[in-house]
Amino acid sequence: MMGTDLGRRRILQGMTFMAGSAALGAGAAGPTAVGSTDGTGFDWKAVRAAFPEQAPFVNLDNGCISLPPLAVQSTMLKQYKFANECPCYNMFEVLDNAVPATKARLAKMVGCEPDEIALNRCTTVGMCTAIFGMPLSRGDEVILSRWDYPSMISAWKQRAAREGIILRVAQFGLEDDDDTIIRAYAKEISPRTRAMHMTHMIHWSGRVIPVTEICQAAAARGIRTVVDAAQSFAHIPVDFRRIGCDYLATSFHKWLSGPIGTGMFVVKASRIEETWPLYGTFEELKGADKFSLSNLGTYNSADHYAINDAIDFHEHIGFERKHRRLQELSRYWVDKARGIQGFRIHSLMDHPGLGGLTAFSIDGMPVERIESRLRDEFKIQTRKRTPEGFRGIRVSPQVYNTFEELDMFVSALRKIAVSA
Repeated sequence: MMGTDLGRRRILQGMTFMAGSAALGAGAAGPTAVGSTDGTGFDWKAVRAAFPEQAPFVNLDNGCISLPPLAVQSTMLKQYKFANECPCYNMFEVLDNAVPATKARLAKMVGCEPDEIALNRCTTVGMCTAIFGMPLSRGDEVILSRWDYPSMISAWKQRAAREGIILRVAQFGLEDDDDTIIRAYAKEISPRTRAMHMTHMIHWSGRVIPVTEICQAAAARGIRTVVDAAQSFAHIPVDFRRIGCDYLATSFHKWLSGPIGTGMFVVKASRIEETWPLYGTFEELKGADKFSLSNLGTYNSADHYAINDAIDFHEHIGFERKHRRLQELSRYWVDKARGIQGFRIHSLMDHPGLGGLTAFSIDGMPVERIESRLRDEFKIQTRKRTPEGFRGIRVSPQVYNTFEELDMFVSALRKIAVSA
């Protein structure tokens, strides 16, 4: 653990980042700071100082959970203490009063109206609300893919077993081009198709699928569309209106670097009334609030209060700058690793949707062994991904990761590959 003094210093550094974004080149005039690590004038070392130290591992597993900056954590802890001084009043009458303003900011980020947003715990809650809540009848067909998140596939299978809906699977490879993916979904459409389920950025390898084109084709046929944006929100461009889907869900504890256990569910206004909430409502609520936190029973208001701090941090960096940085980090380590014997990258490095999530393998070496050696011998945290038809190691640096850490990672891969 960090000593008390060091911990306080790093919190102050993080607070300084939040208060002094102009000094980092995050203002409207563009990058101006000295001490840049990437030649743009933006000080990524200050970004690193805004996060807690990662020990004992180098964390290249941010696609699972990306830790909140120190300023976000400070707000969470402060408001948690405040909530516990008089819980019923401080949580529901004070902290929860920030929800409308938070939703307004999120609506601007994702391209919808605030009344179309429900705050919740994570992507899974939102996706299951759509899966179990949309009106379907026996014999109706739903299209998904084998690359969707396993628990979402399980949710659809559960509804199929209970209600007799029929699941159809769009068949495509993670390295297929966009046109092939569009045709794969179109091929499964029949007169009985009532819904399509898509994962915007596939969590196995970072493959971004052309959800806008697929949703447009579905809308022309009156087919409802559900988009899993767990890996794409605050990572690559996500615009609810432009995509044209009916439902979208995401988590804030990934690429927004928000509090763990926070997320949102976005529902097109015209679909709100016909969609059942996942949990019973305590009282009649307007708009998408019928799917909101209040349905969960008691929840931690302090975490959701701190979402605003995460949005502040994201906006201080700037979305386009953040996306470019994540692309840069991915391309940096992959270019260095290409010369390793047996190295294979399973992500499209030139795709415009590339971000900070990629996957690789080493010929002749089980991914379980690569993952364990990286963690146990080299203190580098990654994540193996092994759905049917794919075996790889997912690598997902965040904006706080450094080129030096990626050099350490590639050096470790070289040593591991020698024993393959």
